[in-house]
Amino acid sequence: MHKRVVRIAVALAILGLAILLAVLMINGGNDTAEEEAESPATEITAIEVAPGRYAPQMTWVGTVMARREAELSTPIAADVLELLVGEGDSVVAGQPLIELDTRQLDWDLAQARTEVRELELSQEQLLDQQETDEAMLALERELLVQSERALARERGLRERGASTEAALDEAESRTIQARQSVRQRESALAQHPRELSRLELQRERAEIGLERLEDQARRAAMTAPFDGIVDAVNTSAGQQVGSGQVLVSLHDPDSRVWRVNAPDRNAEALEARLNSAWVAQSRRAARVSEGAASRYVEFPVPAELDWAPGEMHQAMVQRPHVDNVQPVPAAALYSNNRIFLVDDDDQLQSSVIVPLGATWIDGDEYWLIDAADLPADGLILASRLPNVLNGLRVEVTETRTVSSNREQ
Repeated sequence: MHKRVVRIAVALAILGLAILLAVLMINGGNDTAEEEAESPATEITAIEVAPGRYAPQMTWVGTVMARREAELSTPIAADVLELLVGEGDSVVAGQPLIELDTRQLDWDLAQARTEVRELELSQEQLLDQQETDEAMLALERELLVQSERALARERGLRERGASTEAALDEAESRTIQARQSVRQRESALAQHPRELSRLELQRERAEIGLERLEDQARRAAMTAPFDGIVDAVNTSAGQQVGSGQVLVSLHDPDSRVWRVNAPDRNAEALEARLNSAWVAQSRRAARVSEGAASRYVEFPVPAELDWAPGEMHQAMVQRPHVDNVQPVPAAALYSNNRIFLVDDDDQLQSSVIVPLGATWIDGDEYWLIDAADLPADGLILASRLPNVLNGLRVEVTETRTVSSNREQ
């Protein structure tokens, strides 16, 4: 009986504790709801959705390149006698840049020219000899015919006893000599084509060697191949340089381009402005999203900019005018591609946007976004909030308007 009373008492105690906890939870929930209901809305500044026509300006980081540049290397091992230019100097086509000691090359060049000339003379002499031999062969063949006729006549006379044995022997001797002369001349003429081919081959080889030496002489003169600016001089007077060593590099400043890697969605618009003026040294650099489809766009570098090939610079490019564009202050852009709109319940709702570029209005920088998906007469958060999130209750304390009928 005593145990039963104890069990009932314990059960009643547990039930009472459960009821107490439930009451506390209900009261606590009400307190939280009351606290939330009583928490003030975040005060913000907003701008009205008012699209207009603007020319977005986009800032990019690019590398300067020269479409026309040259590295001058020495074709021979030589001593540097004198440096005629320095880094940064402007030069004209054909201007000597470095003087090398080319005495050995000059001697080799003179020898090669002499060899070619001697072979040319040998060919000319052989051709003259061939013409002479051909003329002599015709004459000797005619003499042979006459000698054979005279021999036949002497033989006839000898048979009739009208001539002497000595006269017949003399006629036979003249005929034999005439035949030997014809054979020797024919043999000499047969050698001419082979000898001419040999001389022609020697002359061609000598001319190839001469051309190589003349090319070395031209390159050893170390003259500027075009009007340009010297980028670097890699030697000094008195230094011995080896064959193939680059001594001077230069570029044509009129061939400089500023090369930008732009996403495909912007590249076409940028290419349309290749010949337009663009402002250098802008303050903000746009990024190319990693993995995004992109291609290179090149802009001619204006002559007044002293940008050198290989340098990286950032500059601003203005795109053509675009309709239905909404300007928003830089503070309104979150994560480069989101803004927050104020809904009918005074709560923030995020919206993904496409930045088109930037512009300056009354001295302030604004980002330009496509307004196609923005609600008419809507409000955009213009304040920079540290902990912004969807559903945040706000109170618009100031509303700004950017004129929608201005063309920037």
